[in-house]
Amino acid sequence: YGLDVTPVHTITVYNAVANNGRMVAPRFILRTERDGKVVNRAPVEVLHERICSASTIDTLRMLLEEVSVEGTASRYFGKGKVAFSSGSKTGTAQVNTIINGVRYRKEDKCYYGSMVTYIPADKPRYTIMTAVFNKEQKGKAFYGADIAGPVQQSVANYLYNRDYRDVKPFDKRQYAASVEATAKVDLAGAGEDMSCVP
Repeated sequence: YGLDVTPVHTITVYNAVANNGRMVAPRFILRTERDGKVVNRAPVEVLHERICSASTIDTLRMLLEEVSVEGTASRYFGKGKVAFSSGSKTGTAQVNTIINGVRYRKEDKCYYGSMVTYIPADKPRYTIMTAVFNKEQKGKAFYGADIAGPVQQSVANYLYNRDYRDVKPFDKRQYAASVEATAKVDLAGAGEDMSCVP
């Protein structure tokens, strides 16, 4: 979980689900420009034209959208929380392995909390993934929804507002301040003990 399957592989699968089963290779550079003119465009590489049947994709999308509306992601993407529809999946896995030379044992109660979201659900344009290593502490958040949710919601809101509501350009200082405030309120100090961070 997060070790055998990397985040970029996870996002590739969710992109395929959002894209009605068509899986394409991730592109980190869309185009190259010189003096304001495009000199090269990265082609779309289709890995699988269809990863499963259309009915399976329809079912997957319905389930992921229900996770956003009624399930574990509803605290951040449910009715009245955001101005757009989404499909989400949260995850929490206990870490019991060696990462970067550090051994994490079951007794350490270290967790990998994550959330993947695509927006807007009716015509997906973005897939967002947040993953956090954290240690379970009494009264502190460590589940995927609680740790990753505030970040997912902030990024999704920014992308949606930028593309569909013509908001002002990205202000790094304002965003950093809002994320810091969100972390203090919603994570309830979850990151105070960094002993589980590789």
